[in-house]
Amino acid sequence: PDGKWLASGGYDRTIILWDVATGRELRRLACESFLRALEFSPDGKLLGSVSDEGSVVIYEVASGRVVRTLPRDEVYYRNLRFLPDGKRFITSVGNGTALLWSLDKEEPLAQFEGDRFNCIKNCQHAMDVSPNGKWMIISNTEGDVTLWNISKQTPMHTYRHYPDNSHSTSDNMVMKFLPDSKSFIVGSE
Repeated sequence: PDGKWLASGGYDRTIILWDVATGRELRRLACESFLRALEFSPDGKLLGSVSDEGSVVIYEVASGRVVRTLPRDEVYYRNLRFLPDGKRFITSVGNGTALLWSLDKEEPLAQFEGDRFNCIKNCQHAMDVSPNGKWMIISNTEGDVTLWNISKQTPMHTYRHYPDNSHSTSDNMVMKFLPDSKSFIVGSE
């Protein structure tokens, strides 16, 4: 978040933390599988990862220590975003479904219901949380993007990303809130 560090991960089952100014490798963290998502907490002290096997691990950046892992219990995590407080985060778990977690609680704080199925291959998992922490957007396999009010746990509106009802079956959808938290952009192949 402060632009000093960069995290990379890929097929080699490793997360590498880099010093942006020097290009020097600072730390290497082992993972169980290749990575689908990496996300720094807003203060930069934590790094969340989601593996292709669907596991979530949160590391302390300074030490590389594992701070939290999520139980898999037939859930296949796809993505992760921290809320602005850095103590809560949201994971996408399937076709438009997400869970709100706290670092200090074992069970999810809330569930945002989409279509319930355990999405393994060729499913959308794109999501984002607004910079002000009020909104979440999440996609499903039909190309729908749903805007949620996080505190009220209420879907506010669903947008059809593929207006002609043709939709991509790839994992290549991305979405991002703009800094004002009032708008977002969506793209796919």
